[in-house]
Amino acid sequence: MADTKPTQRKTGEKAPRPEAKATAERKEHAAEAKEAPRKSAPKKAAEAAHEGKEHAKAAAAKDTAPTKAAATTAAAKKEEGKEAAEGAKPKKEHKEGAHREAHKPSWTGPVSTVKVNVYGLDGKAKGKIALPKAFDTQVRSDLIHAAVVRAHSNRRQTYGPNPRSGHRHSVEQWGKGHGVARVQRVKGERRGAQSPNNVGGRRAHPPRLNRDWDRKMNARERRFARLSALSAAKDASMVKARGHRFKEELTLPVVVEEEFERMMDDVEQGYTSSMIGTLEALGLYEDVVRARDGRHERAGHGKLRGRRFRTPTSLLIIVSDVEKVRRFVRNLPGIDVVTPSLLSTERLAPGGQAGRLTVISVQALESMMGW
Repeated sequence: MADTKPTQRKTGEKAPRPEAKATAERKEHAAEAKEAPRKSAPKKAAEAAHEGKEHAKAAAAKDTAPTKAAATTAAAKKEEGKEAAEGAKPKKEHKEGAHREAHKPSWTGPVSTVKVNVYGLDGKAKGKIALPKAFDTQVRSDLIHAAVVRAHSNRRQTYGPNPRSGHRHSVEQWGKGHGVARVQRVKGERRGAQSPNNVGGRRAHPPRLNRDWDRKMNARERRFARLSALSAAKDASMVKARGHRFKEELTLPVVVEEEFERMMDDVEQGYTSSMIGTLEALGLYEDVVRARDGRHERAGHGKLRGRRFRTPTSLLIIVSDVEKVRRFVRNLPGIDVVTPSLLSTERLAPGGQAGRLTVISVQALESMMGW
């Protein structure tokens, strides 16, 4: 009878499992998938680089086209300009600052009803201008004097002797029964020391360093005093009362054109002489002469303390830029130059007496329009 069992394999051989076959197929498929993008990546990168080069060439061609056209146009214009210059007449060279635009005021707020002349550097009136509203302030001589006195007090420097002055001796007192005054005497000697009534002794009531010399003033009063001193500059009678000298026909304060602050652009040397010529044309140099002739030696110990001479006060020049004018007036006695922001009652009314002779430039006057 035949055997029905399946034929067995040779000894040592095992039948492959179906699970192992499926795993092997999956690994082969994954390896092929990884190799495929690696092979295709270099091809794609090369194609992208080729396309980028073509785009760059096209863009460069577009950029160079207008540049070449502009260069051609510029060359043509240069040739035309040369031909026109050869055929045209030579022009005269103008000095710097000869042609300047007319100054137009920008202030539209309230102004004073008083109008004054605007003088040129030649001393001739070139028009009129309204003063700022501050020049309508009431003149209060009491507030002006109080503000100046307080300014002097606040600037005062404290002083006093050394706290050990007169105490640098070793002293003793003899006591009663010696027939002499019972004062402190230097040890081993007879002469008195340290007591206020002795020669070489301390001072009885010396000035103290801790004393406060400051004197306060209300802010509104201080502002009112400054505007009051500024308003007094337009009163010819008060200016004369201070001793200033000027032409009778001048309108005060003396307002000069904007060229006054541009003198440095036109003058290279001889600053003082050019300013003297301008002041003579305006009729103000006589006041500078008064200050120069009035210089005298101070009385008292002040002449030993760095202030030997005293010079009368002359013009006050108000400009927007001090550095452009200071070089012209630094050798003229009695003249002060300030900006509107640094104006003080002490500048406008030296010694507390209002009515200083004042010169104002148009630029500085317009910066004061909001006062």
